[in-house]
Formats: sequence, C-alpha cells, structure tokens
Amino acid sequence: MHNLNPLSDTLIFNDENAENDVGRQIKYLGGTNVLVIFNDKNSKVNPLLDKIRRSLKNSGLDYVELVNNDVNPRVEKVFDGLKICQNNEVDFVLCIGGESEFAIAKVIGVAAVYDDNFYNIFKAENDIDKTLPVGIISTSLHTGAAFFHKVQLSHKLDDGSLTFYTCKNLVLRPRFVMFNAPLCRFDYQDPKYPVIRIISYICHRYFSKANRSTVLVKCMTMSSFVCVYEMYKKIKRNPEDMDAFNNIIWASVDMALTPMYNIEENVSVDALANAIVGVFDCPIEHAENIVIPAWFEFAKTYLEREITQIGNVVFNVPINFFDYTETCKLTIVKIKEFAKSFDLPYKLRDLGADGTRVEEILYKAGFPEVESLAGYTKLDKTACEVILSLAM
Repeated sequence: MHNLNPLSDTLIFNDENAENDVGRQIKYLGGTNVLVIFNDKNSKVNPLLDKIRRSLKNSGLDYVELVNNDVNPRVEKVFDGLKICQNNEVDFVLCIGGESEFAIAKVIGVAAVYDDNFYNIFKAENDIDKTLPVGIISTSLHTGAAFFHKVQLSHKLDDGSLTFYTCKNLVLRPRFVMFNAPLCRFDYQDPKYPVIRIISYICHRYFSKANRSTVLVKCMTMSSFVCVYEMYKKIKRNPEDMDAFNNIIWASVDMALTPMYNIEENVSVDALANAIVGVFDCPIEHAENIVIPAWFEFAKTYLEREITQIGNVVFNVPINFFDYTETCKLTIVKIKEFAKSFDLPYKLRDLGADGTRVEEILYKAGFPEVESLAGYTKLDKTACEVILSLAM
C-alpha cells in the first residue's frame, strides 16, 4: 500500500518487500548521497542491510553508514552523523530500526542544515524551518513512533546519570515510512519492548482529560489495548505469527496518526519514567514497566471507573456493579501480572535501587524547581514519592 498521510507529507509504504524499492523512492525525492543509520546489535539485520545496499546501488545512489548501538539515543551520535554529512555532501538520511534510530536520524537531518549553534534546536522556541529529507524503514512493532515530530536525545554525565535534550518541530516528520510485519524479523529488540511502549501510549490516550469525555475515542483506545494484549499473547505462542505482528503495528500507527486523539505533550507518568532512565541509564521500557503498575495502584482512588473498564474490556474481569472498588483491585492485579510476564525489571530494586535513590529520581524529574508534573494526572512531589514507594 502506498498512501499519503493526510495529516502530513509523510508517504506510507506498507507492501511486503517495499524496502527493495527504497533506492528508487529516495532518487524520486531528489536524494543522491545517502546517510544510512542502523543498529547492528543483532546479526539478524544483515540480510535486510544487504537488500537496502543493493537497492541504493541499483538506483545509482552513493551512501555512507552510521551505526547506532545506544539503547538511549545519544547526542554524541548526532555529532558523528554531522561529520559524515559534511564530509560526504549527504542530501538524504535513511534510518533502519526502531525508536532510538528514528530520533538520531531526525535530529541529524535538522542539524545538518542548521546555521546556528546546534544546541539551539533543543530550545522550546526553536527557529527550525528545514531539514534534510529523512526516510524510515521500521523494523519495530512501535512503528507509530516513526511519525512523531518530537524526539529526545541523552548525554551521559560524569556521575553516570543522563541529561536529556528534546526537539519538537513539524519538520521532524519523515518524508516516508516503510513498514510491514516481516520487517520485524530483523529487529534487534524482543517484541515485549515495543509492546510496553505502545501500551504506555494507549494509556496516555485513554486517560487524557481531553479524550475522556469522547465515547468513540474511549472505544478506540480500548480496542487498541485489547488488540495489543491479545496479539502479543499470540506472538509469545508463535513468534512467526505475522498477522499478530501486523495488528500490533497498525495499533501503534493508529495511536500516532488518528486525528481524534488529543495528545498531551507533558505526561506526568512519562516524566517519572524518564527520571528513572536519567538516574539508571536503563531502557525506557524498563522504567515504564516499573512506573505504570505503581501509577495504577496510586490512581485507583480517583480513576476507579476508568480502571474498572480496562479490567472488564481488556482482561475480562467481571464488573461488580455494587462494588467498583473490588473490580478495580482485580484489574490492578491483572495489570501487575501482565507487567511481570515481560520478565523485565518490575520494581526499582530490580535496577539496584533502594530508598536512598528516591531523591535522585525526584531531582531528575524536576523537583524542587517544579511544583508538580503536568499531564492527565498532575503529580506533586508527595504523589511522586508515593508512586516510587509503590514501585520500590
């Protein structure tokens, strides 16, 4: 399938083996010298790289390569990419992989044609108005992230913690995204990682105050949650179930592109998860797998009915109409069981943390400079301390 996304200029290629024509597509968009960014942590990607290199050569395109092996995309990798772009007159950036590679490619695209101090692109009121064209071949179930126009990079400090740089601008949207279920065979990440990310975004949409009163949006988010939950169970039983992969991919793309969703940019749960990443330099999926169950436990007192609905629709928990509290508690048990099933860090202690690290996490989250973390649930310092204690 070849569609023009109506919300942007991003072309969508969903045909199986569409990557065989990537060279022709780049040439059509005016590219001649291509920077190819990929992750080679897993040798499974090599056959895909061979196909792409062959396609570029057959289309008469020159290319150079940049390997990104950082779980949390580093700002230093952008400098490596800039040197390559300047030395090889790069006029197109092609990214192969998942969320980390998406972020690196988009920022390199902007930085390569930015005339001012590079770090100015991370200011809230940046003056970005152009970029090198970026194309994406997604090997991730969380393909929806390829369409985001907000990315985050990190820099490791002397104490081992991270500081973050965020860039948000509509020019970060790629010129095209190629994705299909068989491409996920080349991903270096286990499917559970992108599944956690997708579920996190589904929860953002579902609990958003802007969306909470919209019946259709609530039904759509619940359908996406059911789809991801059930299809992931199928993938665990049969890792070659391409229909299951395809359904999860489209649930992710739907979360990113459906115009009915009001996207809250500052999500308090995300900020807390990012703070954990900042302290421990762990994958964001580890942090979310720790924070989300703890947040549900914390939120049960004021979002009882919404959580109960998740339990009934997603986990088939019968609703006790005389006692929503009971159903809500059973739902949280199911959510915790699901989080444990990923066999990833589930508590802060799994990252080697104890109570003494809570203040570090709160500091990374912005306290005491900020009074609270904004988003669909406004969390002050005390609320964050409670959530972190539940996550301990």
